[in-house]
Amino acid sequence: MENIYLTEKQVAKKYTVDTRTLYNFRKAGKLENGIHFFYIGRQIRYKANELQEYFLKPKH
Repeated sequence: MENIYLTEKQVAKKYTVDTRTLYNFRKAGKLENGIHFFYIGRQIRYKANELQEYFLKPKH
């Protein structure tokens, strides 16, 4: 399976969330560095497969 990496704007558009919400999720630890996203210099890339699991799993 090929890894797909998304920019913050692509993620925001795909899951209809604000980029600020993504920032808040990262700071709160809801999205984990190395699992859901990683840095390339100062740029953030999100792992499409892991984000799909995060956003589509049922919240209890």
